[in-house]
Amino acid sequence: MVELVNYETKWPVLYAFEKEKVTSMLKDFSIEVKHIGSTAIPNMSASPIIDVLIGIQRSEDLTSVIEILQNGPYVYIEEMNIFIALKDEASLSHYPKYIKENDSYCAIPTHIQHAHLYVTAVDSAFWDGCLAFQDELKKSERLQEGYIDLKNKLASSYWNNYERYMEEKQAYIQAYVSSKTLQSTDIK
Repeated sequence: MVELVNYETKWPVLYAFEKEKVTSMLKDFSIEVKHIGSTAIPNMSASPIIDVLIGIQRSEDLTSVIEILQNGPYVYIEEMNIFIALKDEASLSHYPKYIKENDSYCAIPTHIQHAHLYVTAVDSAFWDGCLAFQDELKKSERLQEGYIDLKNKLASSYWNNYERYMEEKQAYIQAYVSSKTLQSTDIK
């Protein structure tokens, strides 16, 4: 179920705990960890799930990092390359640790999802796109308002289909980032 709530001051703290856990698990790798998504923007409504972007400095370490996280307290959704942290790690025993294909992560109720971890190389288009959208969102009240409107419309339309809600939201972000990339190349 899609749920949007007002900004909560605890979100940066929850991110800090997740960052500490990830940093400890991946202490042998050179990584960057960023708080992304609406929970990282003060006063913005959001789905109350912390989005964590993990950037790997050396792309050849990506497979090892994914293996370590797969053995951690997460459910891994392979086709989306996303790790889901549950609010109560004891609940982890009720779900598979690894979901390969077409097994929707919606099978894990959103109300018990604490964080989504995205793993990529720091020189990837995904990394750049996430951070570019985040920077624009922090700077532009107009973009924030438009994004909140979009999320409210999507939540209303797909209130019982979190996967579709996420797909539509990602398509919006990708289109926005692509248009900004095109604009910056036109200027040069």
